[in-house]
Amino acid sequence: MAKLLKPGGYLQWGEPEIHRWGVRTTNPQKEVIAHNQLMNLTLETRLEDVEDDLRDPPPHQAFMMHQCQLIIHEIITRQTRNEAVRKEVDRLLQLVHKETVAGASFSMTRRTAVGKKPTKT
Repeated sequence: MAKLLKPGGYLQWGEPEIHRWGVRTTNPQKEVIAHNQLMNLTLETRLEDVEDDLRDPPPHQAFMMHQCQLIIHEIITRQTRNEAVRKEVDRLLQLVHKETVAGASFSMTRRTAVGKKPTKT
C-alpha cells in the first residue's frame, strides 16, 4: 500500500491488538511473534514520522467489538464443510452467548499507526 502513496502522502492502519485481548496463553513465557510482525509492517514500509497509538476501547465500543468477533465465528459455522468443526463452534457459541449475558466479553485493545511517505525517495 505504501507504494501507491504519492510522496508526502499518509497511510493509516488500524487493527485490533489480537495478542492483547482476553484470551491468555497456557504458557506466559511464550512469545506471540507473528502478531508483532504483522503490526510492525508499517515500519517495514519505510514510512517516516510513524506514530503508534494503543488504546483500550470505551465500554460501548468494546461491546460492539465483542459482537463483531462473535459474528466471525458464526460465519465459520455457516461456511465450513467440516461437520465436526461446525458442531463444536456452534456448541461453544451457545456457551459464549450465556457468558455474554452474564457480563463477559472479548476485550481487545486497538492499535493504530500513521506514517508519512518521504517527500524525497
